[in-house]
Amino acid sequence: MKDITGLDGAHQRLAGSLLSHVEEINQSEGEGVVAERAKNEKVHYVNLTSFPISKEAIDLITKKAAFGYQAVPFYMKGKVVHVATLDTTHNGVKELCIALTKMGLKPEVTLVSKASMAYILHLYTEDAAMKSTTLNLDMKETEAGTFDEELVSVKGHAGKIQKMSEQEVYEYMLKTAVLFKASDIHIQPSMGEAIVRYRVDGDLHTAFVLTAHVYQHVLTRLKFLCDLKLNITDIPQDGKFSFTVSGRRIDIRLSLLPTEYGESVVMRLLDSNKTSKGIEDLGFAPYTLSDFAEVMAKPEGMMIVTGPTGSGKTTTLYAALAKLNTENKKVITLEDPIEYHLQGIAQSQINDSKGYTFAGGLRSILRQDPDIIMLGEIRDEETAKTAIQAALTGHMVLSTVHANSAVETIPRMKYMGVLPYLLAPALSLLVAQRLVRSLCPHCTKGRAIKPTEKALLESAFQRISAHQSMKSSTWTFPKHIAEAIGCEQCSHTGYLGRCGILETLVVTDAIKGAIYDSKTSKEVLDIALSGGMITMKENGLHKVMLCQTTLEEVLRVAG
Repeated sequence: MKDITGLDGAHQRLAGSLLSHVEEINQSEGEGVVAERAKNEKVHYVNLTSFPISKEAIDLITKKAAFGYQAVPFYMKGKVVHVATLDTTHNGVKELCIALTKMGLKPEVTLVSKASMAYILHLYTEDAAMKSTTLNLDMKETEAGTFDEELVSVKGHAGKIQKMSEQEVYEYMLKTAVLFKASDIHIQPSMGEAIVRYRVDGDLHTAFVLTAHVYQHVLTRLKFLCDLKLNITDIPQDGKFSFTVSGRRIDIRLSLLPTEYGESVVMRLLDSNKTSKGIEDLGFAPYTLSDFAEVMAKPEGMMIVTGPTGSGKTTTLYAALAKLNTENKKVITLEDPIEYHLQGIAQSQINDSKGYTFAGGLRSILRQDPDIIMLGEIRDEETAKTAIQAALTGHMVLSTVHANSAVETIPRMKYMGVLPYLLAPALSLLVAQRLVRSLCPHCTKGRAIKPTEKALLESAFQRISAHQSMKSSTWTFPKHIAEAIGCEQCSHTGYLGRCGILETLVVTDAIKGAIYDSKTSKEVLDIALSGGMITMKENGLHKVMLCQTTLEEVLRVAG
């Protein structure tokens, strides 16, 4: 919307201090008195301190204009905009309503108390502070020392945080999260404080503690950035915003959840400048690569990747897309959000708030004559059935679902309403994956294999060595495996970065027959194993024997 920023001479004369005008209203006036006044004047009344104020509304005018008009827009629904004032007879209120009407809006005047007006003007102050500040988030890696040598330590910067302004704390939080390659920022309120933690390589590390006062200011700034309801704290809210650091744009997906001591905040950090890797660059084993190659050589079918949130599913899909994206193919994606930007691919982002869903977007994509379609996620029956139909009519479809293993993707799709006789011919490849922490190359140390570990590793070694793709390998059973030690380079964890462990199930004729016959997941798995499928756990043990991760880490993640 266009801001109403200018005030003519008449408005300047009408202006003056809103706080002075407030003094003209009865200072002891409570909400009940104002409500009674509104009833007598036959206008609306609202207590703004407990009403869902919308940033879209207050952005219609500047704070200067609000002083001049003696009124503030505070809520919009369609074309109707609600305007708060202390005095419905003030000429400025009429002027504002005329201006809003010229913008095609329908203003409705609402009487509010002094406390409500002070509250909304405070939000203007917060907004101005944000807009006047350009975040310079460049940070040298040597500044990591402010974390007192260890990311998990709060001693080194607890005092420093206390001396910062609210804006500086907010910037410092984003800076250090990027510096330590955090995937998420968590702010968990408790009695009188809020703990800030970063998720690094899959684990949460305490960074620092905010006072309750600073936490509230940081929370308000985050809500402003995401255009969320500022004074609503008892229902979940989701939003997104972006910032730049060293020329890189970082997209944030923010989630707020009401808890006993305040709103719990989780921010997912996505580097939009990050380029997608190819399948060959992800560290996949030869048997995994051969399964991908077999399926991607086909012109149609469906490839589904499953795993928990943050397990690298999207990275795998993008890697497959990079391989499939050739000049003679049209590739379209439907994502929420777009995490990587790929040259030569039409990428579309869904918007549930505007009715642009995966199901509706997929129907539109099919009218764009694509060869390859990538869906960020199959969430519901309509999307599942449309995706299956696309795979059966000559399209290559790539997507994700939530399931615990490759085999369990099949009952998951059935649960979403896909019939076995449609599912079986549509599926080409089922992938399940997790992320395990990679050993730090600066402090890794070898150790002997314990007798209790040898049988487990030998079993995996024999099955992997028997796979067709490993026939030409000179790989031998190791004498040692590695253990995590810890050093300054890895924040004394023993790990640095993460790698994927996967299981790939090629949907062969035997598997299709099992789906037709509604075999159990256990029966389908037995057929897959007899055909040479390497499980996720075995793939993890392979990485253990190659000293890329530890046995403890694989057993923690894959059981």
